[in-house]
Amino acid sequence: AGKFLYSCAAVYLVERDYEKVLKNIKECIRVINENDKNSEFYSEALMLKAEAMMLDHDYQGAMEFFDFSLEAFSKNSTNKRVQIGIVLGRKGHLYQLLGEFDDAYDALSKCIEWKEKNSESSFDLAGVYNFMGDVCVLRGNRKDALLYFDRSYRMYEFHIEKEPSEEYEIEIHILNGKTDNLNDDKEGCYENFDIAIARMKRARQPNKHTIYNLQVMARTYAKNGDQSIAMKLLEECLQLTKEQSELSLERAGILFDKGDLHLDLNDFGMALQCYQESFKIKMQKIGQSPAVVSTLLKIVRLHRIEENWEEALSFVKKALDVTERVYGENDDRVGDVLFELADIQFKMSRYMEAMNMFSDCVDFRRKQSSNSQPDVAEALEGLGKVHLEMGDYEKAYQCLVEALEIRQATMEQESPDTATTFHLLGVIERKLGDYERALHFLLSSLHIRKAQKEQGDTALTLTEIGHVHLHLEDDFNAICCYEKSVDIVTQCYGKSDVRLISIYLPLGNVKWKQGSVDEAKECYEIALQISVLKNRNNHTETGIVCRNLGFLQFQSKMYDEALENLEKYVKIQESKRMKKSAHFVLALQFIGDIYRHKNAFDNASLAFNTANQAYWNDKDLSRECPFLGDMLDRRLSGENNEDQLAPPSLFHRISGEIARLAE
Repeated sequence: AGKFLYSCAAVYLVERDYEKVLKNIKECIRVINENDKNSEFYSEALMLKAEAMMLDHDYQGAMEFFDFSLEAFSKNSTNKRVQIGIVLGRKGHLYQLLGEFDDAYDALSKCIEWKEKNSESSFDLAGVYNFMGDVCVLRGNRKDALLYFDRSYRMYEFHIEKEPSEEYEIEIHILNGKTDNLNDDKEGCYENFDIAIARMKRARQPNKHTIYNLQVMARTYAKNGDQSIAMKLLEECLQLTKEQSELSLERAGILFDKGDLHLDLNDFGMALQCYQESFKIKMQKIGQSPAVVSTLLKIVRLHRIEENWEEALSFVKKALDVTERVYGENDDRVGDVLFELADIQFKMSRYMEAMNMFSDCVDFRRKQSSNSQPDVAEALEGLGKVHLEMGDYEKAYQCLVEALEIRQATMEQESPDTATTFHLLGVIERKLGDYERALHFLLSSLHIRKAQKEQGDTALTLTEIGHVHLHLEDDFNAICCYEKSVDIVTQCYGKSDVRLISIYLPLGNVKWKQGSVDEAKECYEIALQISVLKNRNNHTETGIVCRNLGFLQFQSKMYDEALENLEKYVKIQESKRMKKSAHFVLALQFIGDIYRHKNAFDNASLAFNTANQAYWNDKDLSRECPFLGDMLDRRLSGENNEDQLAPPSLFHRISGEIARLAE
């Protein structure tokens, strides 16, 4: 009876009727349990059930029954050598689907060791070698990947000479393509992939490896920058998985890869959609797991790019919780997510929360390693940046000096991270007013960045040196630094690179200071064009450029243009919930002035009242900028008339105060 039920289950497995497979195999196992649990059939039945559960997308159950079958086979390992190797190979494939590549590597290593120990030479071993090579690629081990691909190729060739097979000849072309790619032979790689894809299309129906092979080739094309071909292959994979099931880990993995591809193409909306669909499948099929952690962190990254800070914060908190559950509270990866959480709090200007989180991250990483590890330096640098932003320069300096000591002790003297720390120390010294020491640190950073040929970072430090010269009232050298930075970025990255925004802004400021209003306006307009093109209309940097341009236009009595830009700035700040700043209050005051000038008194009153509310809601602002409160009082009382609109002396005083606050 048990054998009959087993045979029925095997037939249904071929027909992909997994419900009947599981029903028959469950009854088969019950019958064997009642009669002879030591029967050879028992372990076979357990393995068949595991395979059916895996194909039916019950991945946790499949892993459990693979373990049961392995235990049962091991009791009679003399007669079941082949089956033990098969189970180990299936476990390796399942671990890879689950995103647990280290466990996949271990299981496949045991599988290969077992098969080679028993002198096995089979198509199955050729497939295991092939799959092991792919896992090595995912783990970044090129040398081992080439070794396993070569073993797989030789074994396929050996068997095909005896028994020609279209399916395995396709595998050989894909193997050759993967090997060529690892050897930087792109032409050879694509030639082999083209042959494999053409043969796959000629096949009457996809085989069990079709989806997997298409996905592997898509990843290769994507890494080589051929996104259109990669996208086409992934779309084909999705169609094939849809025909089988929309809730498989195979589909979740393909959606994840497609999300990566959209991310590379800067199509953030589609990338987010793919990651979210992948996340839903993974949560439904396997729950909290490494694959879920990696998907959550991708979603966090996208929300960061889009500046959806509340969403980023929500998902990174989920990622932290899942990471602790999956890896344990003391795993290094917990510290990485903790750092991400702290950095998002920092970007949201929640400095107290960020300070506490970075402090926790420093403590966590110190417990995990010695005080001299680079990851401790990274957390200290994050903490230093928070103190810097909060104006606590002494604490910022202490954190960064400690980070510098660690990096100089554990890294090459001219490492990019060391250059970053030097740069930040230079910023602190500038803010403290010690311009000589500021130049010392910044020139040290500049030296390393030039040596590393990090042109973007070189321009960043050169721009900061320009700020120092500006404070030294050396406008000539400040402009030289800014213009040199523009040249570097333009030559290396093009005229629309986002780094140009942070250079054109201070260049415009110094031009404005010198009275070159037209040149200043041109700098701001270039920065605005780049920001709208690269960052979108509602990006924070877009708002900042609109603010500066609006202030300039207001002073120049270009009231219609000023109103448009200042209202854009206010709208962006409100959407980002960033209303606690002197710039925000001042922009609203100017908007009110313009509306009053236009006799739109209701709009003017609304702007003044909004400014007043923002001003008094921020105790630090009302304490540090009493002049803004005085201006608001006069406007709300109606003292200012249109003849007093933007008087130069008042505007210069305000500009000076704002510049001081923005340092």
